Amino acid sequence: MALIFIIENDPAISELIAVTLSGENLRSYASARKANRAIKDQRPELILLDLNLDDDMSGWDLLEKLKSDPVKSISRIPVIIVTGEHKGSSDMVRAFKAGAEDYILKPFHPEVLAARVAAMLRRFQMLRQRTRTLIQLGPLIIDLGKRVVSLKKADIHLTQMEFDLLYYLARRANQTISTKKLLVDVWKTDPEVKTRTVQAHVDNLRKKLGSISKNIETIPAQGYRLSLKE
Repeated sequence: MALIFIIENDPAISELIAVTLSGENLRSYASARKANRAIKDQRPELILLDLNLDDDMSGWDLLEKLKSDPVKSISRIPVIIVTGEHKGSSDMVRAFKAGAEDYILKPFHPEVLAARVAAMLRRFQMLRQRTRTLIQLGPLIIDLGKRVVSLKKADIHLTQMEFDLLYYLARRANQTISTKKLLVDVWKTDPEVKTRTVQAHVDNLRKKLGSISKNIETIPAQGYRLSLKE
């Protein structure tokens, strides 16, 4: 069983999530501050986070705090946003930029939530089991075992999904990968879902990769490609 934290201030929603994920080891918190202390002590494998918490620390505050934590075993805990607070695509983009791995709107279908959670757990459990692998593309080095990316010997801070996307493209350098295939292989989600998730993560990578950013190419009507040209 995976240790999963449910951070939700609506008891009915918290109970629904708990029933939906009844096969897992669950901990529920209505307060972001209490959850933050417990995260440091217990290191859950996954966090389900509501953004609209009635506390002096909001869901946004907690997300940003976790993903900027210098302790990698904390900053790398995957976070799925489960929220009714939504101001259009800007909120989703903001959440992904802050480091969230997925974003689910309320009301949600329990089976969809369960499937998204299972996919996220599978992805991160597989990553932990992989042996150390290095990919070098010019001055860019991707270390899968340590999950570290460095450019000209300087580490670059990437979110979990940004790292997964970059690693996937690097393993297939000079190949054009469709958005649908990325959604299936990297996000483990329905390729028919209309979402800007891939584009948002590509944009974030370009901002962080400096001189290498130009190597991540958008191929109109086809997808994305990490080119080896410099």
